[in-house]
Amino acid sequence: MYNNNIAIERIDEAKKNQLRFLDLSFLHLDRIPADISDMNYLLDIDLSYNRFVEFPVVLSKLDNLQFLDISNNSLQNVHFELGKYYSFKEVNISNNLLNFIPDELFYLNGDVKIIFYNNPFLDGLPAEIENQEDLSFFSFYLESLRQRDNRQRLFEIKLLIVGKGNVGKTSLMKVLQNPTYKLKVGKEKTTPGINIENLHKPILFPAKKPYYNKYEDFENIYFQDSDEDFDYDENENTEERVRTLISYTPLSDHIALTYEDDDYLAELRISDEPYHTFSNVYFEKEVKINIWDFGGQEILYSTHQFFLTQRSLYLFVWEPRTDNEEENFDYWLNIIKRLSNNSPVLVVMNKAEIRIKSINELRYLKKFKNIVGFYNVSCLTKEGINDLINEIKNTITKLPQIGDILPTTWNNIRKKIKLKNKDYISYREFKDICNLSDIKKTEYLGAYLNDLGDIIHFKDDLGLKDFVIINPHWLTKAIYELINSLEIQKRNGLFDATDLSKYLDNIKYPEEKHYEILMLMEKFEICFKILGSKNLYIIPSLLQANPPDAKLIEDFKIPESLKFEIKYNFMPSGLIERLICRLNGYIEGNNFWKYGSVFNTEYNKALVTINKVENTINLFVLGEIKSDLYNIIIHELHQIHKDLKLKVSDYEEKFACNCIQCSTSSSFLIYHIK
Repeated sequence: MYNNNIAIERIDEAKKNQLRFLDLSFLHLDRIPADISDMNYLLDIDLSYNRFVEFPVVLSKLDNLQFLDISNNSLQNVHFELGKYYSFKEVNISNNLLNFIPDELFYLNGDVKIIFYNNPFLDGLPAEIENQEDLSFFSFYLESLRQRDNRQRLFEIKLLIVGKGNVGKTSLMKVLQNPTYKLKVGKEKTTPGINIENLHKPILFPAKKPYYNKYEDFENIYFQDSDEDFDYDENENTEERVRTLISYTPLSDHIALTYEDDDYLAELRISDEPYHTFSNVYFEKEVKINIWDFGGQEILYSTHQFFLTQRSLYLFVWEPRTDNEEENFDYWLNIIKRLSNNSPVLVVMNKAEIRIKSINELRYLKKFKNIVGFYNVSCLTKEGINDLINEIKNTITKLPQIGDILPTTWNNIRKKIKLKNKDYISYREFKDICNLSDIKKTEYLGAYLNDLGDIIHFKDDLGLKDFVIINPHWLTKAIYELINSLEIQKRNGLFDATDLSKYLDNIKYPEEKHYEILMLMEKFEICFKILGSKNLYIIPSLLQANPPDAKLIEDFKIPESLKFEIKYNFMPSGLIERLICRLNGYIEGNNFWKYGSVFNTEYNKALVTINKVENTINLFVLGEIKSDLYNIIIHELHQIHKDLKLKVSDYEEKFACNCIQCSTSSSFLIYHIK
C-alpha cells in the first residue's frame, strides 16, 4: 500500500507539471494504481523491477510514448493494438517470463529497438541465434522449428590447431585423421596459411537432453561397464585408470548378457533420458569435425584474429626443444582465451620421441581456466595419440553447441551450398538456394550462416553485397599467398592491384574477382590503399622494421608534447597494423613503419610507437589543439581493443602530467587513468 501511495504521488506530480518522464521503478507494483491514459505528453516510462504479470493495457493508449522500460517483472504477455501508429524508439522487456514471442510486438513500427534478453523463449537457442539483436530473427527461427518434421540436431564442431611454426601441427592433423599415418621426417610441408580438412568420428554421448532423441537414437544405445575386479597399480593416474576400466556394451549384447525382459526394454525405449533413469546409458552419434590447421609463422599472427572463433575446440601445440616456452604459452593461451570467449583448449607437447620438457602446469591451469589438460604425443611413434583422441572426444561431448536444434530446411540449405562445389556465388544464386519468399528471411539466414562460418558475406557493403564466399578457405589462401609473396615482402608490403595475377592462381582467382579480394582485405584491416594512388596497396605487417628517419622519434620527445602510454598485460598481434590501416588518411608522407607511424591534421601531428618487449604503445602529440588528434587516435585504439575482445583489466592507460613544471622538464609525473 505504501508503494502504491508513492506511485500515485509521482503520477500526480507528473500530471501537475506535465513531465515527460515518469519513474515507477522498484515499487513492487502489480498494476499502475492511478489512471494515466490522458498523459499523452509522456515520452518515457520506467516500470522496471516491479511485479507485473499482465501488461498494463493503458500503455498502448499513450500515442507519444518513445521509451518504455518494463524489464525485470513477471510479464507473460504484452499488449499493443494492430494498425495503430506508435512513436516508440525503444521497448525493454528483458528479464520477464515470456515463453513465446508475442505477435503484438510486431505491431510496433519497424525501426523500434526491442530489448528482450533473459526470457524463457530464448532458452536452449544456438548461440549464433541467441546473440542476434533483431526480434524478427528469433521469430523466423522459432517459426521454422514449428513446421512439421523440421527439427534437426547439429553434431558438428570446429577444431583449431594453433602454435608456433615447425612444432608439427600439420603432422598432428594428419595423424588425427588417420592414426596409422606414417610421418616422413624432414619431408612434411610447412602450412603457408590455413589448411582446412574434416573428418567424421563416432562419439558416445550420455543419453540425456539436449543430445538424445529416443526416436532417432534408441538403436545406437550403449551401456557403460566397469571391471571392479581389475587389478591395478595404486600409483597409476586415477583418471587414466578409470578410462582403462571402462568399456561400453551395445544394447543387443547388454540385453543378452543381463537377461532383461520385454518390460525393461519397453521402459528403456520410451524414456526421454535413459542416462538418468537407468544410469550409465550412452548413445553413439557421428560428429563432423572441421579441422583448421593454422600456419605458425609470426608474420601471419595479425591475421589469426579473424579466424579464431568462439564455440570451438582448440589444440595448442608446442615442442620441447625451444627455450621461450613462457612467452609462447602466454601469447597463444591469451589469444585463445580472448578471441574464443574461453573455448576449451588442450595443450599438446609434440615430438615426445625427441625430448620431454616439464612445465609448470598448475600455473597455467590457475591462470587459464579453459585449459582441459596437458598431453605429450609423438606423431612419429604414435605415443599418446590414442589418449589425445579420447580426450578430444570426451571434450566434444561437453561443448554447449553439440546438439543445437536447427530447422531441417536450414541444414538442407547448408548442404545445397556445399554441393555447389564452388568457392563463391552471387547473392542472387544464394537467394535461389534459400528459396524463401521474404527477402528479410533470406538476410536472417545469411547472417546465421555467416556467424556459423559457412559463408563470408557483407550485405551492407555496396561493393561486396553481391559477393558470397561459400568456401572461406578460398579467401584465406588468397590473403596468405599475398603475405607470403617474397616479392611483396622485399617491397615492404607494397604491391600494385593490377599485379595480383602474378601472385594468385589465375584459374582459382580470376581477375574479375581481384577487386573483391582487395575490398575484403581492407575490410579485415590487413591492407590499405595508398591515398592518392590509383592501384597501390600496403600490407602493414610487411613494413620495414626501422623508421624512415631515425631522428623523427626524437623530435616528438620534447617537454611540450602530450604524452600517453598504454601498458598491456598481454599484447595481441596486429594492434599497430590495424591502427595504420584505419588512420591511413592521416599518415604524414612515408613516415610509417612496422612499429610506428606519424599522423597529422592541419594543426597537429602525432607519433605512435609500439614496443613489443615492454608491451606498450606510446603516443606523443604536438600542435595547437592536441586533444583533436589525440581523441581520433585513442578512439580507434579503443575500437581495436573491442574487436580483439580486450577488457579494461587487460591494459593500463597512463598520462604524463602537463603542468608548467612537468611540461618543460625532461622528467615528468605519470598519472594512471582509472
